[in-house]
Amino acid sequence: MNETGLDDFEVEISDLPEIGETGRVNALLRKLAARPRLRSRLWRAAIAGCALMLIFLALNGSVFLLQQHLSSLFAHATPITTGQSGAVSSRDVTSQFNTKKVIYWNASTPPVVAGNETLGQVPQRCSQNTPTQNFASPAFTAGVGGSPIWVTGFAGPRAILNRLVRAKPPQYGWYQQLELVSETNYTGTVTLQGGIVGNTFPLWFGTFPQSEALINAISVKPLDMNVSNHFGDDQQWGTLPIRVYIAEAGCYYLHATWDGGSWMVYFAAGL
Repeated sequence: MNETGLDDFEVEISDLPEIGETGRVNALLRKLAARPRLRSRLWRAAIAGCALMLIFLALNGSVFLLQQHLSSLFAHATPITTGQSGAVSSRDVTSQFNTKKVIYWNASTPPVVAGNETLGQVPQRCSQNTPTQNFASPAFTAGVGGSPIWVTGFAGPRAILNRLVRAKPPQYGWYQQLELVSETNYTGTVTLQGGIVGNTFPLWFGTFPQSEALINAISVKPLDMNVSNHFGDDQQWGTLPIRVYIAEAGCYYLHATWDGGSWMVYFAAGL
């Protein structure tokens, strides 16, 4: 064989032409790089599209759900510190409320009610409503609870809040004044909390003199003269006025706990 002839061949290596989607994408990028005005127009169009999407979500009441999903990526939900009865389930989303009207952020923040919303009627589906009962008549009206603390101010014969007024600021919804009546011979501390039946969102309270912020738990020391006004010559009862805030007509509960005991009562709220 002629080895000299073989040496005359040269191998040429070149890039394969760009094909398919990759070639089109690269060509588009080169055009954008060469035309800054086109690039600016596309950027403005993208911003406008995102803005329209957000408006669409807001009109359909989906902003709350979007926030819930985003917040779950960065923080854990704050549970109610005091355990609840097995009769109250632990769902993380509202079941009886229309979230287009009320926004529930999490268990550690009061709900936000739109300023133009109106309070609905007392629901008839709250089958667990606790009957009110006389415990110290005629000194106090009928209430709910049990020794060592009672709550008065409900309409009867089953506990209902139907004299609610608009809160200030209105984002807190509506409130009604109740009264905690405690037995002064009890030497411990009683803690009162509440919530929405069928969900983990708590009730919010205001105390007198009006506190700067709403709270979701009230601690009562019946023997402490600084936190209650004692009633009667025998100092048997101590009273503490509170405000209960309601975001929307619905079914609610109150839960009192103390060392060695507790009770849970249910009530409906609305017009």
